[in-house]
This record gives sequence, structure tokens and C-alpha cells, in this order.
Amino acid sequence: MKTDDQIKTALYHAIKYSPLGDLISGTVTKRDRPAESDKEDVCISILSNRGGGQIQRVIVNINIYVRDIYNPLSRQWEADDRRLSELCTLSQFLFDLYDQWFHVVGRESYQQCMEAGVIFPDSHTEHIIINQLLIEIINETY
Repeated sequence: MKTDDQIKTALYHAIKYSPLGDLISGTVTKRDRPAESDKEDVCISILSNRGGGQIQRVIVNINIYVRDIYNPLSRQWEADDRRLSELCTLSQFLFDLYDQWFHVVGRESYQQCMEAGVIFPDSHTEHIIINQLLIEIINETY
């Protein structure tokens, strides 16, 4: 059985050394997002790690935080649709990941974009791209 840390480490390396990892302004992390970060951070978290037998099923969230842009006409912070679209497209490779010991079940994984619900001290807001992956691991010994 693979541990949460082993799974997060494999995903960390897949993201960190990909075009997505190269393009974001922040960091890729297996832990919490850096405190008060307003950069494009990618955070990997395990939601569920089930199965101690031959097939292990793991649900993982890979969240990408994207700063909103200020619209002087409406005097409001709005989603940066161009950037969200670009990062959504770049993160599509996650749904096709296949490694020596795991694969993503693309038909049971999804991507969505939503408001983060946080207002920063300078009043800016942000959106989150949520990539939820179902990973299957075939354990050779159980």
C-alpha cells in the first residue's frame, strides 16, 4: 500500500517539472498553501486513501490559486478568465497521468473553477481551479 506522502511526492514531481510547474508564479506544495500568498500556488492534498488490498483507490485534490484582476470600469475584482483558461488547459495532463505504480482514472476525475471566498488585505480576490483525481494503484503484494 502506498502512503499519502508517496502519492503526493509522485504528483509533486509530475507537476513541478511540467509546463504547468514552469508557468505558475508561485510554488508547488505537498503541504498547506504558504501563509498570505497571493501567487499562483499549486497545492496537493489527499482526500481519501482507501483499500489495503491489491487495488488501492485514492482521491486527490490539486488546487491552483489564481489572482483575480481589477476592472476599473466596474470597480470590482473579477476572474482573470484568460489566465484561468490557460492554467486549466495546462493542467489537463493530470487526467492522463500514468506512472509505474499508479494511473489516474480520467472518467471519474473532474476539473472545476470557483471563487476562493477570501478577500486579501489589499481587497483583491482569487479563484481556485480544482482538479480532483481518482488514482488507482495496483499493489503487487497485499
